[in-house]
Amino acid sequence: MNNSLTIIDRLIIETIQKKTFTLEELQINTKLQRSILESSLFELITKELVINTHQGYTLAENIENDLALNFNTIDSLHNELTDITQTCIRNRLENDQKTFQLKKVYMNSSEEKIFRGLLYNLNSFLDSLDSKNKKTSSKKIIFWGEDSYENICNSILNY
Repeated sequence: MNNSLTIIDRLIIETIQKKTFTLEELQINTKLQRSILESSLFELITKELVINTHQGYTLAENIENDLALNFNTIDSLHNELTDITQTCIRNRLENDQKTFQLKKVYMNSSEEKIFRGLLYNLNSFLDSLDSKNKKTSSKKIIFWGEDSYENICNSILNY
């Protein structure tokens, strides 16, 4: 079994984890082309993550364990993050969209404490947002991270 999920697979899973959707409802909610949606649903059904009932598409009963054990592996999550960041970078460079920002800065210990506090507040704010009954396709994907040049270079060299 291929244990990777595409970003499209994850969009579908996140959508139908809320409730059962017909194909038409899924298409409206995800804004995916019908042929792509049908192909991805077929793959998810083959992986036994999604089932098609007379009411529509829903998650398989065993999905929580399957996702945790087989699909949320380091490699699978790495692939998802790579897809997201590469797309944001490409949109930034090719279309001049401000979807990706990068700053290289020096911080003393006081500034780093302020930075950590701001990140904590941002994370708390994002955790408080209610996304129930909203279209999954309109969900914002927000990411951030930081590391030192030294750690990044060493990780690249040792990867």
